Amino acid sequence: MPGTAAGQPIAILERPVRVIATPQDPTPGGGWYLFDLAVEYGDQRCDLVTAVLVPAEDGERAAWARLRRTIGWKGDYLFVLNECGAGNTWKCASEAVFMLRDGRLIALGSLRSRGPSDPGDSDEIGTSYRDGAFGDIYADCEVNDLTSHAGAPWFEVVLLEHEGSLVPDLLRTWDLNLGLYDAISVFRDLRRTLTRRSTRTTASPRGSAWPSSRSIAIVRSNSPRRWPRRARSCRPR
Repeated sequence: MPGTAAGQPIAILERPVRVIATPQDPTPGGGWYLFDLAVEYGDQRCDLVTAVLVPAEDGERAAWARLRRTIGWKGDYLFVLNECGAGNTWKCASEAVFMLRDGRLIALGSLRSRGPSDPGDSDEIGTSYRDGAFGDIYADCEVNDLTSHAGAPWFEVVLLEHEGSLVPDLLRTWDLNLGLYDAISVFRDLRRTLTRRSTRTTASPRGSAWPSSRSIAIVRSNSPRRWPRRARSCRPR
C-alpha cells in the first residue's frame, strides 16, 4: 500500500505532468501527515508542502487517499491542493494552479480553495475554477495594524487566464463585491464607466457561478496587470 514506508516517494500523477508525494518523517501525529510535493515536467520542477488531516484512527492510508483526491486536472489546468493545517488564515487551503504552454510548465498562481460544492462531494480538484473563471480573495490586508484578523478588509476576485497569466475580470469582480460597499456610490460610477468602455460582450454559461459580464473585452482593453498571486517559477531540475 502506498505510503506504508515513511519517506518513500509515490507518484500521484504520471502524465503529462508528474506529481510526486513524499511523506515527511516523523509525522506530527494525531491524524496529521505532512507531504513534500514535486511537480515535474521535462527539466522543470516546482516544490510544495501540504498538511493532510484525517481521523487519527484511520491512519496513513486515509491520508494518502485524501491527498490523491485533491491533485489532478480540470480542463486545461493542473490543481495541487496546498493546506497549511487547521489554521484560520483566509488562504490556509490553497490550490497551486499550473498549465502547459508552448512546451513549458507555467505556474499560474496559488488560489484560495473553495472546498467541495457539497459535504462529502468527491470533486475536490480545482474548486477555485468554475465556468471558465478562477476565484481568489484579496488577502493582503488580512494582517494589519488597525483591525483584528476577523475585521480586516477583503474582497473576492474573479480571474481569467490570458496568455499564460491570470488577470482580473474587472466587471465580474465589481459585481461580485458590490454588496460589500453598497453605500459607496463610486463603485457604481466606476462600473458604469467600465461598461461604456466595453466594445463586445462575452456571455457566461447559464447557471454560472460568477455573475455575467463583459469579460474578455474589458480585460484586454484595460491593458491588465498580472494578478500578483503568481506562483513561484518552476526551477530547472
